[in-house]
Amino acid sequence: MAVVLGALFFTYHQGWQRNEAYALPAASEIPQSNGSSTTGDKNPTAVNVVAELRRQGIKTKVQKVYSGKTVGAFTGYDGMKPGDTVKNGQTVTVNESMGPGVPKGTEGSKAADVVTTLKDMNVPVTFHQMPVTDTSKHPEGTVLATYPADGAAVTDKSTGIQVGVATATTQVNTVGYDVIGMDKDEAQSKFVSQGLTVTMTPRFSSKQYLGKIVDSEPKPGVVRSAGSAVTLYYGVDASQKNDVVGQELGYGSTDIAMTNTTALAGKYCTDNGDCVTLKTAATSSKPYTLAVDGQQNVGDYGSDTVWDGLSLCAYSQDAYGCVPNPSASYMTDSMKDFLIDGDTGAMELFSGFGLPNCGDNPFVGDGPVSCVNGKTVFGTSGISGASGDQSDLTYVPKEFFVVMPVGADLDKLKADGYFDGSSNYKPDANRVYLIRRDNSAYKTVKADNGSTLTVDPYSPGPSMKPFKQAPNANNVYYLVEGLQDIDWSSLPGIDVTPSSSASSDASEKQ
Repeated sequence: MAVVLGALFFTYHQGWQRNEAYALPAASEIPQSNGSSTTGDKNPTAVNVVAELRRQGIKTKVQKVYSGKTVGAFTGYDGMKPGDTVKNGQTVTVNESMGPGVPKGTEGSKAADVVTTLKDMNVPVTFHQMPVTDTSKHPEGTVLATYPADGAAVTDKSTGIQVGVATATTQVNTVGYDVIGMDKDEAQSKFVSQGLTVTMTPRFSSKQYLGKIVDSEPKPGVVRSAGSAVTLYYGVDASQKNDVVGQELGYGSTDIAMTNTTALAGKYCTDNGDCVTLKTAATSSKPYTLAVDGQQNVGDYGSDTVWDGLSLCAYSQDAYGCVPNPSASYMTDSMKDFLIDGDTGAMELFSGFGLPNCGDNPFVGDGPVSCVNGKTVFGTSGISGASGDQSDLTYVPKEFFVVMPVGADLDKLKADGYFDGSSNYKPDANRVYLIRRDNSAYKTVKADNGSTLTVDPYSPGPSMKPFKQAPNANNVYYLVEGLQDIDWSSLPGIDVTPSSSASSDASEKQ
């Protein structure tokens, strides 16, 4: 009994059997992390605050939030403030800083309600007028768009945060920012009635935007004169992939070629905030190509480096090489085993056109050209049948994405053995996403087998090696939708005064 009573006495004073109420400490009341002093820590980490609360017998959980403090810093209690009483069994949520960013839910809020929170991020914050034509759906003063996007981190602290605020416009021929999310037929009818020439173009979008406007060209907010042209992009799913990336082949054929790669341009981000931007590379001839933001040595047609652009089809001297299920019988295998030729709704976007490399550059091999010591040499016999011409050619694993529009069948891809590995991660099927291949899992291989060139094992087709990694939180990149390509400098600035509720909330957190 003495031992038990002693143990209970000890645990009581450690807080583990605490029955009395406990007042939440302020930041300055948290003991120093090194334990060498009882002086409070003015800038404690969330880890230290959690440790102190648990020492007092308080249950805790951690919530990561954007703030102007350093990453890992304690930023306050969620729904509580220092001095509030915590009762036995109650759980306290400790906020941990992720650095500056735009808190999720900023879009759609009143600018006056978020101005204090945003300015507390310790980066420049600029508010802009964004014209809307229907203030019943988007009341004046509402946040329509932000940069970075809603829920994203600040990556450029000099630019900081840009905020677009709904402002009523009386200009008749303005395509307002409230066109985003409008029913496509309603939008087309509205702007045609205003004397504008409207082109409707499909684009892959999340489920919430299917059949609705997701963007326009020129961008919303610009006043057009009567008769001016405007393109309205509306959301579609995987069932309309041919309408999105397909273009008429021409040459008297009615076949559709998968050459409009630029329709997949945009910014895509993982749940962890890692982003990749696909930008237009070559457009002077078909197929069009994209390049990863920052990708080097990708030019337009006529340059040697264009072949490292991202495309939906492999290199072919015949235009039918980009046509799934072509009518020309002699090209029926041109896209054999490409996902875009199948029924999953997915498609492969890859760099290099399936060509081998001569040194660091793609090697087309048309005409009298050879690869000697990693250098392309013109004016000699071509690689076909010329002894030694192929020996330096290699296949290099390059950028590769599986494009998954809404409605694409990931389960079938898995069942078909497209991925080597497995994962419990379930991508959000209501959003457009990319699955990015981890090329570090592959090595460069010789293209010459001693008599002829082998098929590229890293581009689509029957010989492609499976993905080493199944979809996971690090390789699934979701399309960032909304008003991402705004010319903020063209929008007038606006001063926003904090609302009384926002001011009081800020003071309570101090």
